[in-house]
Amino acid sequence: MNMSLHIRNIESQLTGIPAFTSGANEGCVFRRNIVVFRRNIVVFRRNIVVFRRNIVIFLRNIVVFRRNIEVFRRNIVAFGADGIGHDLKTRMVR
Repeated sequence: MNMSLHIRNIESQLTGIPAFTSGANEGCVFRRNIVVFRRNIVVFRRNIVVFRRNIVIFLRNIVVFRRNIEVFRRNIVAFGADGIGHDLKTRMVR
């Protein structure tokens, strides 16, 4: 079995589209490639949607991270200004 026929059989198994082995069926192979190309476009569009969602989630996480930094800074100021001391371990025990 030559390599191109073997590759076509593998493609046929993956896509579910019958493999054509004769040179007279090049048009069929072309149509099969168009079908595969269209499927790839659909998958690509879905990936774009998922990517956009991930960007939105990432931006939200940045906002939450900034809020957490502000809370952390406020806690440091409050902890340092209470006159008790600056030992974090002691402060956490009290």
